[in-house]
Amino acid sequence: SSGINAEWPLRPGIKAEICQSLILLHSDFGIPIPTDVKYVTLTCLHDLPQRDISRPAGVNFITEAMNLIQKLNVMDEGVLSEVIPFFIDGDANLRLKVMALLRSRGLMNDNTFLEDEFDSWETWKIDEGANRKKELVEMTRKWIKEWTSRYTTFMSNISSEAKKWNKTIPEVMAMLSSPGTAPVISILNFFIFKCRHKEEVIAVAKSEDGKSRDKTSEKDRNAVISMPVIRKRNLMRLGESHASKCHPERESTLARFLPMLDLKSHTKLNMLLHGFTSWINLALRPINVTPFSVPESKRKLKKKKVPTATLR
Repeated sequence: SSGINAEWPLRPGIKAEICQSLILLHSDFGIPIPTDVKYVTLTCLHDLPQRDISRPAGVNFITEAMNLIQKLNVMDEGVLSEVIPFFIDGDANLRLKVMALLRSRGLMNDNTFLEDEFDSWETWKIDEGANRKKELVEMTRKWIKEWTSRYTTFMSNISSEAKKWNKTIPEVMAMLSSPGTAPVISILNFFIFKCRHKEEVIAVAKSEDGKSRDKTSEKDRNAVISMPVIRKRNLMRLGESHASKCHPERESTLARFLPMLDLKSHTKLNMLLHGFTSWINLALRPINVTPFSVPESKRKLKKKKVPTATLR
């Protein structure tokens, strides 16, 4: 037992070297039954302890295993269920490697819809223990099963769905897959397709809402009268809105303790009150008022009777 524990940190490194050897063997001679190699590789990935995901040897083995899967050109629900948990718990490089593996099998992810979806899963509820990987795999399988069902329903009504978006069936199919795309990756492309469509619907709704608001504001807009610009400085005492010279009793307490500075003694007080000012110059925008509503027509305005007074 102690010997196994002592050699365990080296085991992922040995597995990584085996994966590299299998890649070279497949490149030179070809592996006749790649599904068997895939099954053994997925078993090793599934049994990898959670603690090794953050260790260099474990990350190296996961990377080489995904390189082997990519070289063997095997991608199905089992592979996807095993690599997505590494995207969730892995570092930045491992996340990039998972996405590169999916893109090599036909993933059309020009946005971050898929990454945002995986990051939104409530994985924080799963304990950091030996069963975390298994629970993440099960969570991924449920998600794939749900979207497989939606994809099947969509494909059964592909003609009506294409008419709904004013597209032909080949155009819709081109958005979901390309030549060589794995069937399970088409499900991911379908998820991205639905997310993009949802985003477009929200954008159109916002634009239509803005246009309707502009139309209502144009109808309800009254006549605008531009007031003349006041050329004087806009002065305001600190903490006050008025300054009464005729009635000192109306002055606030602040005015008694901080009276207005005399212009003649201003230079002398500068030495005592450095940085103090008794007024603030506020730059105010011109104010437009709408006292009158827009008449429907000039004729109605002319015909409007003005009340007259008669003297008797």
